[in-house]
Amino acid sequence: MTACRLFNLVGRNTARIELLETAAQPTEPNELCAALHNRMPAILAPEAWPGWLGEQPADEAHVKALLAPYPSDGMICWPVSPRIGNVRHHDPTLIEPITAA
Repeated sequence: MTACRLFNLVGRNTARIELLETAAQPTEPNELCAALHNRMPAILAPEAWPGWLGEQPADEAHVKALLAPYPSDGMICWPVSPRIGNVRHHDPTLIEPITAA
């Protein structure tokens, strides 16, 4: 699963028009992300979405537990071009793997 999967699903819904808001909620990094940064975005498995979005009842403790770091074994990491750090660049090649220097 990718961090953007939820946002892609929401953003591609053209069957209805409504105000949609998104936010990135940081959490502690998992083992994979800790090598890159001191935090990571919270990534929710699809089965957690209804509780997080308020579509199903969930108490505060359950919702807070969803902010645990996503398991490293469910993620893949590879080096990408430094072009990704410049907002002027917006093309699919930004996420293509490169040879690490």
